[in-house]
Amino acid sequence: MVSFDQYVSSTPGSLPHTKGKETTAMQYTGVTLYVDHCSKFVFIYNQVSLGAGVTLVAKQAFESILKSFGFSVSNYHGDKGVFNSQAFKNDCKSKQQQLTFSGSGANHQNGVAECSIQMIVGWVRTLLLHAAIHWPTVDDLKPWPIAIQHAIYLWNILPDQHTKLSPLELISGSHVPNYTHLWCLHVWGFPTFVLDPRLQDGKKLLKWSPRSCLVCFVGYSSSHSSTVSLICTKEVEWWNPLALAAKANASDNPRWHGAMSGPDKAGYWEAMKAEISTLTKLKAWKVVLLTPEVNVLDLTWAFKCKRYPDGNI
Repeated sequence: MVSFDQYVSSTPGSLPHTKGKETTAMQYTGVTLYVDHCSKFVFIYNQVSLGAGVTLVAKQAFESILKSFGFSVSNYHGDKGVFNSQAFKNDCKSKQQQLTFSGSGANHQNGVAECSIQMIVGWVRTLLLHAAIHWPTVDDLKPWPIAIQHAIYLWNILPDQHTKLSPLELISGSHVPNYTHLWCLHVWGFPTFVLDPRLQDGKKLLKWSPRSCLVCFVGYSSSHSSTVSLICTKEVEWWNPLALAAKANASDNPRWHGAMSGPDKAGYWEAMKAEISTLTKLKAWKVVLLTPEVNVLDLTWAFKCKRYPDGNI
């Protein structure tokens, strides 16, 4: 069972890639939230429009993540609104997903999603207020979409006080051997220094030139390794993915020979077995006879060693 709901923000939110130059009409106006009842795993999707088209894109993004964990949604529940649109219902019907709604004026029947939104918004408010108090020069409400992403990230990796397992561990089926990665979490919005990119590339600077610049930490990038952070500069309203710790090197992206002969051979081998097992369960291919007219494509393995912010694998 998965519950869903939408949250509308009266303050437009900045996009992460436009350097703050987008118009108000092109900024985020709200989010769609999905909650898995079993694992408590939460997924949110920032949206410029809360119409049916973009909401369907959010649904597909959520289902894509579940598919990577080997799961699919069989039942959705929530309030009506845009979820009662014909396009949304047709998509659920085509995937044989049951769709139920709360009664009229009975939002409490969607309590799982409602409580999750209340909790996440409370966390985001705390993050924004903390940043405003400790660094007034960058006080701004526009980064709330990035703050929501970070709040969701924290919720999904923090272990439950009773089960000692995080929502991400429950839904992925993998257990974190220790919680050293939690020790290295940074406070959202705190000032930090980033090394000059020229020095990161091995170049030299003049003797008395600044070696770093002051920026604001606003979470981790969802499009890069877990060690890549998002930062906000004081001069412009945009975020840059920068490796603040455990910067990846060539050994973290080995070729086949390097992976199979290196110290992490066992880990890569288990990862490949898990990948083949998942693809087999999903029936990603069909075994056919090899005929002369068939064009055979080579198989390529792409290896990636992901590290926690403290550098541990």
